[in-house]
Amino acid sequence: MLGLDEVVKKLWTIIDSSKIDEKEKMKAINLIIQCYRMRIEMIKSEPELINKKRYMKDHYNR
Repeated sequence: MLGLDEVVKKLWTIIDSSKIDEKEKMKAINLIIQCYRMRIEMIKSEPELINKKRYMKDHYNR
């Protein structure tokens, strides 16, 4: 998730810049939305990954 945070920071820099035109700012906003969606999907899948890791540890480390 740290990589997504860095991408979002850079995108906000683009949005805040007075040198960037509106079209590019809208692209940056859309990318931020995509990053947040990816973050939500990663958070949703985390419990499942933890359970799979626990299952593998229990069954293969005997």
